[in-house]
This record gives sequence, C-alpha cells and structure tokens, in this order.
Amino acid sequence: MTMRIKILLLLCILTVLFTVWIHLSGVYESRELDKFLTTFRVEKEIGFTKSIESYGNSLSTYAFDYTYWDEMLNFVTTRNKKWAYENIETTLGTFNAHYVWIYQTDFSLVYSVNTPEFPKLKDLPFTKDELQKIVHEKKFNHFFIRVDSQICEICSAPIQPSEDTERLSEPKGCFFTG
Repeated sequence: MTMRIKILLLLCILTVLFTVWIHLSGVYESRELDKFLTTFRVEKEIGFTKSIESYGNSLSTYAFDYTYWDEMLNFVTTRNKKWAYENIETTLGTFNAHYVWIYQTDFSLVYSVNTPEFPKLKDLPFTKDELQKIVHEKKFNHFFIRVDSQICEICSAPIQPSEDTERLSEPKGCFFTG
C-alpha cells in the first residue's frame, strides 16, 4: 500500500470515529436532559401536592373535629342559628375555610355559610343522589369543585356522637367545608 492510501484510510477511520463520537455524545446529552427534566417535573409535582396537602390539612381537620361532637349533632336537629354563628361561622378563618354546608341524613340542607370575599354558594352543586353516593362510598371525602372561575377544595365527614370514638354509628348528618 502506498502512503497516500494509508493516509486516506486513516482519515476515513478518524472520520468514522469522530462521527460515532458526535452521535454517542448527542445521545448521552439527550438522555441526561431527559433525566433532568423528569426529575424536575417529579419534584415540581411533589411540591405542588405537598402545598395542596398542607393547605387542605386544616380543612380535613376542621371536618373531622367538628363532626365528632355532640353539640354538632344537636345542631342538626335544633338548627340554632346563634350556636352556628358562634361555633361555625366564627371559626372559618381559623381553618382556612371559606364555606361550610351541613346536611341531614336525607341530604336536605340544614345550614350553609361562606366568607364574604368568595362567591355565595348556598348549596353544593350536587343532587341529593350525587351527595348520597359521595358520602356512602367513603366516610371522609376530599375533592374539588368549580365555583365560578375558581377551584374550591372540599372535605367532608359524617356527623356522629362524641362517644363513638371508632366512628361506627350511623351518621346523623354530614359536614362539608371548602
């Protein structure tokens, strides 16, 4: 082989190696970028979920604590507006709540209140059958509804006597907060 052919062969080999190296580094960079973007997306989703949970925890606490109370059970029967003002309406801000709806077991509305800065929503936007389905699938619920152009987080719990620590008795009503 002449020197010219050897140099040409060497240049071809170097060109092939360089092309393979460029391709492999592009694939590696693409995979690293995909890993970075996936990690970023997952972290962002976790952060969003945690912030929703931390804000919503006060709503679920409100629903849980206020429904495990004999006075709430009495309120479903008496509908004492003064008691409702003192024990429900004044506590909305404490639990970051803007709405409360209390229903009897037949899902007729007993009481509703909302803070003035949010759109008035006297009743939940569900039929009695839909409410019954929501409550009977799970005792404690957490979901979202649309109120005008906003999203409203809702937590609900059954109203039961204080002595029922296991929450096994038949509910006497249902408490929704948002």
